[in-house]
Amino acid sequence: VLPQTTLAVNNSGKHYAVLLACSLHEDISVSVDASFMNGNNHLSSDSIPIPVVTVVIVVLWAALAVFWVGNWIYVRQRSKLHTAITLFLGIKICATAFLAFEWYTLKNAGEVPHTQDVLYSLVRIVEMTSFLSVLML
Repeated sequence: VLPQTTLAVNNSGKHYAVLLACSLHEDISVSVDASFMNGNNHLSSDSIPIPVVTVVIVVLWAALAVFWVGNWIYVRQRSKLHTAITLFLGIKICATAFLAFEWYTLKNAGEVPHTQDVLYSLVRIVEMTSFLSVLML
């Protein structure tokens, strides 16, 4: 049984760990628990609140959509601008919800499947295209 070793590194920069096993027939198991901090003790990238923020934004966009659609039904005037903005609002809610899902997947699994990454890129393209279309009206 190999001894357990703890190494604390408080300096910023690149650090390397070299593990050697002298015996050809002996397996070694290694577990690493690391916390990566940015300079000046800022939060590490795994502690940023982006998943929570995106869920809050989805809720806010959904509340705005309820009022917007309610106004649309109440006034019963459907102009092209109103239709374009309603479409953009729906696309924005879907894109932000997908971003929240992407962050939760990344936080829980540690990586995002390639197909999900490609799908998110397509959603962002649709979102930006609709945004520019609304701006050009």
